[in-house]
Amino acid sequence: MANIAHRDIKPENLKLNGKEKDVVLYDFGASNCFDDDDDLISDTAGTYAFFAPEIVTRTKGCPKIMHGKRCDVWAAGVTLFMVATGQHPFDSLLGSIPHLIDSISNNEVDYSTLDDSLFVAFLQKMLTKDQEKRSTILDLVEDPYLTKRGMQPLDLFHDISDDSDDLTTDTDEMSEVPSEEEMTP
Repeated sequence: MANIAHRDIKPENLKLNGKEKDVVLYDFGASNCFDDDDDLISDTAGTYAFFAPEIVTRTKGCPKIMHGKRCDVWAAGVTLFMVATGQHPFDSLLGSIPHLIDSISNNEVDYSTLDDSLFVAFLQKMLTKDQEKRSTILDLVEDPYLTKRGMQPLDLFHDISDDSDDLTTDTDEMSEVPSEEEMTP
């Protein structure tokens, strides 16, 4: 598993690629690379609407240690919730940044519009407020939702060079995942 924290996962940084419409993550400008499994970071980068609670509850001028990859899991959960429902789980589009920070810090996600209990459980693991209890990427790739209850395990180490004919390098052939504005009813 790569030792990278993207730090700006959001719908605008995803594209659909190739015939199979694989989701590809772009814009690694805010990312951090780590020499080992230690993914601790003390600064912020990214987009407020996708910040994890441990980022928004930092005291200004006082560094707080965060797990970069778990912040990415949070941002991916927010993104996945938005793709599934067309809404941000913390009403970021309705208020100011202080309102958003308060909502991320204190409000619970309303999953009532989602019918699939395995999907809801998967999202709950991603959107756990306590970073120490939030699932890791390795936890999530073994989740019953992604593995069809263990019947179809994910191949994490699939060599994409085997699929090089399917990879699209021309951005004209890629389609973007809808932005926040496009998903808002």
